Amino acid sequence: MLTIVKSKKISITCKLMGKYITMKVAINVLIFMLCINFYQAQAQCKIASEVNANGTISQITPEAIIYQKESNTIFSQVRFDGSQYYFIWKVKPIVIDSSKTKNMEVVLDDETNLMFDFYDTYELAKDSTLNILFYIPNKHLEALKSHGINNINIVTDTGKRNFILVAHKNEISDQLTCLMKAVSPKKTKE
Repeated sequence: MLTIVKSKKISITCKLMGKYITMKVAINVLIFMLCINFYQAQAQCKIASEVNANGTISQITPEAIIYQKESNTIFSQVRFDGSQYYFIWKVKPIVIDSSKTKNMEVVLDDETNLMFDFYDTYELAKDSTLNILFYIPNKHLEALKSHGINNINIVTDTGKRNFILVAHKNEISDQLTCLMKAVSPKKTKE
């Protein structure tokens, strides 16, 4: 907590975490905290390259939590294989039957519904994780970049699992924007 107190002297001091400090020190602390936050925001946009089974190289974003409850957590990543974009959902622990996954419906914050076709799935038994890949059609790219996601419905043979996003609505938008900037051709000055 930061409280500004006028002392009997002409200078102004601040009470920060129970200690009185000068305004100059308080400003330096504030600048330092802003720099740390800026660095963390920039650090999240690191793209990795992975070699696929067929020998091609894909660009992929770091994992980010998009849904978390006591029962399970969903991490997201966005992948680009040189021609197509994909979502990767990592569900821990496994709460969806991988052999029955059909498609995914995403409801954006502007109430638009987007459908995504199932592409592939694989399980990591060592940590009870299910990885599900969904193909992102090019027609959905702009909407995903521009809007947050309210909820995700994963459709299976046994019904629909609904995941409502509360705290991480813009993670996918941020990941997609980051990846698209990284893989877009660099403009050269003429």
